[in-house]
Amino acid sequence: MLGKPKFGVFAVSISSVFILSYSKELSDIEFVLIQRSLMYSMFDLLFETPSYRPVYVISDSEMKELKKNQHQEELDEITTQKVRLEDAFKAQLKHLEEREKEVKKELKVLSASKDK
Repeated sequence: MLGKPKFGVFAVSISSVFILSYSKELSDIEFVLIQRSLMYSMFDLLFETPSYRPVYVISDSEMKELKKNQHQEELDEITTQKVRLEDAFKAQLKHLEEREKEVKKELKVLSASKDK
């Protein structure tokens, strides 16, 4: 075995497991699991990732119907947001008016006690 190591530590990648192998001699190899994680190589990316996006072919009438539905959904969402904003505005306005009344009342009490 001239030129080959008698012992050593070798990193081996097998699918999703990273294994550290320690061998005193090349004939008896012991494996120790040190990390379990997905290992990817350039070949995995080449063969597993599709190089295209799916293309759907629909008729003009289906396209018009799809656009109509999308616009209707958008219009419904706009209407819903508008109602929510108006409700929030009314609630905030009511809160400010109540606070204004409280402050005016306290101001009258303070100015009345100051005049005495």
